[in-house]
Amino acid sequence: MQSPALNRLPFYAFALLAAVLLVDLALTVPMLSDPVATHFDAAGRANGWMTRTGYAIFMAAFGVGLPLLIWICIPIVSRRFPAAINIPARNYWLAPERREETLLFLRWHLGWLATLMVLFFIAIHHLLLLANALRPPKLPHAPFFFMLGCFLTGTAVWVILLWRRFRRPS
Repeated sequence: MQSPALNRLPFYAFALLAAVLLVDLALTVPMLSDPVATHFDAAGRANGWMTRTGYAIFMAAFGVGLPLLIWICIPIVSRRFPAAINIPARNYWLAPERREETLLFLRWHLGWLATLMVLFFIAIHHLLLLANALRPPKLPHAPFFFMLGCFLTGTAVWVILLWRRFRRPS
């Protein structure tokens, strides 16, 4: 079992990055032209647009709201629908003597996924700022693939750690 301070670490990281994203949006969205190029084809050319207000709402809702929703689902699901928790050897890990520790780990682990998602949305926003600064708007490939690679690597590490924690008991 981890210390209470360590258990709250993903919450603090998430809250800090969520605040960074919201402040960042408030400071930078007004500088964007209206409409904002938000979708790009394989060549990096803009082919989808949103209003500035729509873009700000979308980024705030998906950049903070979606990760938060995913994170807060585990306490709700674990109480109301325990059969919906899909981990290997669920009966073993959710047995009364291991249940609280298992749910604590899942909340902690999902907190880090939520934090990774917010970080990804911050990066997406800055990439869109860069793309929209060009005339015509164009998505630069190298930063996009680097950012996507970092996010996918982080997600893969997250999955591996989850899998290792919940391996089937011998």
